[in-house]
Amino acid sequence: MRSPRRRGTVFLVVLSVVALVVVLILASMAVITARRAAAEARVSAVIARAAAESALELALADAANSFAWRTSVKSGAPFAASDSFPAASFSVTAADPVDGDVTTSLDDPVTLTGAGLSGSARQMASVVLELDTTAVSGLGCALAAGGDITLSSATVRSLGTIASNASVTATSSSVLAPVIAVGSISGSTYGVSRTPLSPAVQIPAQPWADYTTIGSALSYSLAGGQLRNVVIGPGRNPYGTTNAQGVYVVNAGGGNLLIRDARILGTLVVINAGTVEVRGSVVMDPAVTGWPVLIVQGSVYFTTVGNDLSESAAGANFNPVAVPYRGDSDIDTFDNFASTLNGIVYASGNITSDAATRCTIRGALLTAGKASLAGELNLRYCINTAAAPPGFRAGGGFKIRPGSWARAVQ
Repeated sequence: MRSPRRRGTVFLVVLSVVALVVVLILASMAVITARRAAAEARVSAVIARAAAESALELALADAANSFAWRTSVKSGAPFAASDSFPAASFSVTAADPVDGDVTTSLDDPVTLTGAGLSGSARQMASVVLELDTTAVSGLGCALAAGGDITLSSATVRSLGTIASNASVTATSSSVLAPVIAVGSISGSTYGVSRTPLSPAVQIPAQPWADYTTIGSALSYSLAGGQLRNVVIGPGRNPYGTTNAQGVYVVNAGGGNLLIRDARILGTLVVINAGTVEVRGSVVMDPAVTGWPVLIVQGSVYFTTVGNDLSESAAGANFNPVAVPYRGDSDIDTFDNFASTLNGIVYASGNITSDAATRCTIRGALLTAGKASLAGELNLRYCINTAAAPPGFRAGGGFKIRPGSWARAVQ
């Protein structure tokens, strides 16, 4: 018979073996659990990184260097953190690395940061967008029309190109400029070159959008539907508050607006217009170099006479202290100013001129509609297409800063 002592020893050995096996099993389970957690963490990190980068791609597709877009991203991210991605959520935020406010200037870069969250993993990616001032192709022309260009008893002089995305017809006219058209070019007389069947040029659809965001109202009713014998500029708005950049927005409410015997230093934006008539002697210059002088959501009708803008004839001082003319101001009414539109003129409707018109535009004339011209039109084309103003830029106005893509873990 075995002694109780021997039986106890066997029991302890068996118990030790069982305990060792349990420890080994638990250790193995811990290793497996740790490896699984590590694998899941790696998978979560990959998913989070993909979510962050995909969020940036979505934001880039929507990005436009406009005040409207900048205002929208200032008030909230383009995509909220609740937006979904398979097994992840993401968000995008925008920041201005120059002054901290993305809405102060279209010239400032914007840093987009995408964050992806999957499980406990949070990955971030960022990219810097900077100003792309490359112009739409239509701004490379002295005159560009989305529709037909019809010249009747007209004299058009320009070193810049005249372009139509339809056809060009000249009757009893003298066209001293290169002419291109998507369709045909017919009639007489063309003194330079004709190139039918040319590619279409790009003409902005709504360039006023950027300017209505930053502009100040110029009351259509207070002006009585006309800007006549007045001077308007950054320091002067007889029909509303002033604007430091000289951007004034007139809501015509479907009516017509007359600009006659007036001087405007700034960018005049007329929305909801029937026809804006530019009559008599008019001097327009942008307050911000390179910006448009006239943007019309509607049609433009030129009946200018080409004579100097005369203070004595109008009974008005056109270069007061608040709105000097090229640095010169006074308090008398004895000065004369050359009647010229110095900048970009745009119409979403049609552009028309009559037989008595004498008009000089030192810049570019663009219309999304047709151009029906008579009289004398001098187009002194001088546009820097590498530095186009807001509303006239190709590609959304942004470009990715080379080397700015970056990843981060938070």
